[in-house]
Amino acid sequence: MISHLGISGLGVIRAAEVDLSPGLVVFTGETGAGKTMVVSALGLVLGDRFDSGLLGTAGTRVEATLDAPGDSAALDRVREAGGDVADDGEVIIGRLITAGGRGRAVAGGATVPLSVLSELGDSVAQRHSQSDQIGLRSARAQRHALDRFAGADLAEAVTDYRDRYGNYLHLSGRLAEVVRTERERATHLETLRADLAAIDAVGPDPATDEHLDVAIGRLANAEVLHEQLTTAAAAVTGDDEGAVAALGLAADALDRITRHDPTLTALHGQLLALQEQAAELGRDLTDRVPGVAADPAELARLQARKAALGPLLRRFGPTFADLLARREQLATQVAGVADGAAGIAQLRHEVAEALSGLAASATRLSQIRRSAAARLSEQVTAELAGLAMPQATFSVTVDRRDDAAGLRLADGSSVAFGESGIDVVRFLLAPHAGAAPAPIGDGASGGELSRIMLALEVVLASTSPPGVFIFDEVDAGIGGRTAVEVGRRLARLAERSQVLVVTHLAQVAAFADQHIVVRKDSDGMVTATSVSEVTGAERTTELSRMLSGQDGSAAAQAHAAELLDLAALEARPG
Repeated sequence: MISHLGISGLGVIRAAEVDLSPGLVVFTGETGAGKTMVVSALGLVLGDRFDSGLLGTAGTRVEATLDAPGDSAALDRVREAGGDVADDGEVIIGRLITAGGRGRAVAGGATVPLSVLSELGDSVAQRHSQSDQIGLRSARAQRHALDRFAGADLAEAVTDYRDRYGNYLHLSGRLAEVVRTERERATHLETLRADLAAIDAVGPDPATDEHLDVAIGRLANAEVLHEQLTTAAAAVTGDDEGAVAALGLAADALDRITRHDPTLTALHGQLLALQEQAAELGRDLTDRVPGVAADPAELARLQARKAALGPLLRRFGPTFADLLARREQLATQVAGVADGAAGIAQLRHEVAEALSGLAASATRLSQIRRSAAARLSEQVTAELAGLAMPQATFSVTVDRRDDAAGLRLADGSSVAFGESGIDVVRFLLAPHAGAAPAPIGDGASGGELSRIMLALEVVLASTSPPGVFIFDEVDAGIGGRTAVEVGRRLARLAERSQVLVVTHLAQVAAFADQHIVVRKDSDGMVTATSVSEVTGAERTTELSRMLSGQDGSAAAQAHAAELLDLAALEARPG
């Protein structure tokens, strides 16, 4: 509940402080006194945007003491921001707007995002105004009301459906992306395979291809190589002038004189070693001569292979190691991209399974809604009878829209679906016997819409009552006996929740547990709005003013007293 409200510099209200009691609290006052400012103040602390037209000359301050559920996520955010929250969930919240228009939201003494106040408001309060009558006509609002009524079973089914729906969206999104890029994937795969085939067609072999230039050079110059190798071999091993013979002569000469000069022995040994090395070199040169021969066919083959390898080395090289590494990379990429087709098939299978589970979940959700719709129809119709609409029939229909591209159900039908399921919820009203049911937005008057809204809240409060109801003149367009019945039902709501009502009807105000008057006071120079509780004779006087439009009417005083007696006699079940 909201136990205290403080207002400073908001519209016509300069300053006001009021403690609010549990039960039914009504705000009354003459037109223009500022009753709507009270609702605006409540809206501000519950997260509404600020209307700069209401800014006071010294700025605006609105503060409220709020009791929120102890496990509220919004309270956790207040604590995280450093705000002070009582163990029972009580927290002081407020909005401060400077004269320059800069504002901040406060909770528990700490500055918090405005969204925190909105979350607190959503967790505590259910607000209704004349504009909500328009909202009640929307399919979304009607579905939301039915879901509130259906309770825990439906909440569980909604959670299951939304989890499945989210999974379906994720999977279908992935599939759409993969399918969208399938052509690009196929083109890319074709390019990869062509590159791999080009390399494999040549079959690079580093054991031979890395020495290809040498082999080509040898064959291209075979005659010169043969001639020069023969000359080199003869120069080393020739019988008369070869290096081996010359070294032998030198060694023999030293051998004959070493006995005269022993120091020449080492040189003699070196000459013998050189002679042996020259002889070995000569044999190697001689052995190479037969291996060098012209082979035009082989030369042509090697040149052709070099021509085939050239483009590959230019594209993927420059080295053979680079070329071979690219070949392995291409093989891996081809395998990976080719697996994409299998991935698409797997995704299609997963999407199909997700849709199957979603269809089953949607059907279960729809069944719960249909069952709840029948009960809600019956109970709201009974409430309307008590609100001077005895022949009216309220009905809730749960339909589906056929959609060939929609969700296929077990019965073979294909229907439109979305985040909330497959159901189209509609509130219909037959205002009197024999009338065809029609959407409540098509034919219901403002007064009838007010009563339908109130009847709905009375019924819904039995399943999921909020901590606070806030009604802003939802009793517009009604009066007399109907107004008394509205007062009774507001009092019934107040048995489970705090109900804050701005009203212009004495019949409604008479049922209040607390009556607060918003009035303009003037000393001839300055006009100010005050907010104060009235009790006893003052309350009777206010009710009589509401009844007659003037002060001092004896008849109105008597009627006001009669209304208070009637309200006092009403039994409120504990």
